[in-house]
Amino acid sequence: MATKGEKRGGQEWVAIVLGIGIAVAVNLVTFGLMWEAVFRSGTMSDNATQLLTTAFGGIVGVLGSYVGFRSGIASERRSEADKVTGAKVETDRAEAEKVEAAAEAEAERPAS
Repeated sequence: MATKGEKRGGQEWVAIVLGIGIAVAVNLVTFGLMWEAVFRSGTMSDNATQLLTTAFGGIVGVLGSYVGFRSGIASERRSEADKVTGAKVETDRAEAEKVEAAAEAEAERPAS
């Protein structure tokens, strides 16, 4: 996913266009089914109810998978950052111990 200042790639534009197309199609189908239920038959058929249930269940599933994917990416980035900073802390700790040992050795030498 492109962040601020980055251009979107072809895959992202295709996903955006398909997402908008599916949203428009679901809205048109919903509007048509509601129109028929209100102005023609007075009730919704079982088929219409099943179609709406399937469509909105699919939308919830797609949104859930997107949120889960983004959460997994963020978690992976955090763990990689922790590994990097953890390694840096260990390196800093080792450097500090070397400096302390050198200072102690210098202090123990007799002054000449």
